[in-house]
Amino acid sequence: IARLLDSQNQNSARAGLINFAAYVDPMAARWYRAAHLRRIASVLERVERGELRRVICAVAPRHWKSSLASERFPAWYLGRNPKSSVIIASYALSLAEKFSKSVRETISGNERYRALFADVKIKRDSNSADDWLLEGGYRTTLRAVGTGGGISGHGARLILLDDVSDPNTTQSQTQTDSDWRWYKNVIRTRLEPQGAIVVINNRVGVNDLTGYLL
Repeated sequence: IARLLDSQNQNSARAGLINFAAYVDPMAARWYRAAHLRRIASVLERVERGELRRVICAVAPRHWKSSLASERFPAWYLGRNPKSSVIIASYALSLAEKFSKSVRETISGNERYRALFADVKIKRDSNSADDWLLEGGYRTTLRAVGTGGGISGHGARLILLDDVSDPNTTQSQTQTDSDWRWYKNVIRTRLEPQGAIVVINNRVGVNDLTGYLL
């Protein structure tokens, strides 16, 4: 019976983002099942299915939106789409790299993840914090970038913009304009055909990137 239940749990984790997050991080399972995260997950699942290509997730700080959308979601997405590619961007490169490392460590070091996606493995010697590759992937699987930075090379099927503007500072119009130009002229040009852009942020003003997009 226990083996059957675990098999059912694994099937549910492969199929759904919240069940995946709860399975690979059982100590935090009850937090991931919060109503607002289930709502966010239902939207991100539609992104993975190709039903949505532009999404804004604007949620107040410390509501686990980044944990779900920028850490668990890319790991689940790549488990289901190992030949795809992802870019994660944030106002600080160090924050984007933190998300990148979390995704990579889940794939390479979480035994429960390997039980779900046994064939998904990090390519040997691909251990850079800001650019790494899965076995069977093409050139790059996940890249981490900071707002304003250049992005050379190939694009991505999924672009996650997690707090493009620093939520801890007052956003000037000059900085807002700069973020908008970077979005239009740099990051958006990296999107592959039929790809998706997901903005995850805490609003910092009516004229922040989300304001421009709306």
